[in-house]
Amino acid sequence: MNTSDGLLNELDRLSKQPATLLNREYWFPLALFGALSIGGALVFWKWDPADTASWVWWAVLGPLGGVATSAWFRSRSVAIGVVTTAPPVVYVTLGGLCAVGCAIAGSLVPVHGRTPP
Repeated sequence: MNTSDGLLNELDRLSKQPATLLNREYWFPLALFGALSIGGALVFWKWDPADTASWVWWAVLGPLGGVATSAWFRSRSVAIGVVTTAPPVVYVTLGGLCAVGCAIAGSLVPVHGRTPP
């Protein structure tokens, strides 16, 4: 049997397994950011969107959710043996770029019908 037949057989075997959420490796980020989104909507609904509470919610819990998600995927990669090592400057740079992108995107969203300058 050649490699392509083996790959097709493996793909066929995997496609017949039940696809439940807990079998997948991405259940944790989905549950975490789902809870953060619902909580953020409740904070947004309870307080004025320009109020400190809604900004603090995402400024603090958003990055913490990202750190928790990266720790989750790191533990999963260690468990299955596909660990890659990158210098911390890569992670800090990517996190900083994400923060700047979010800040720019947030400044483009109108608040209470006002458009940005």
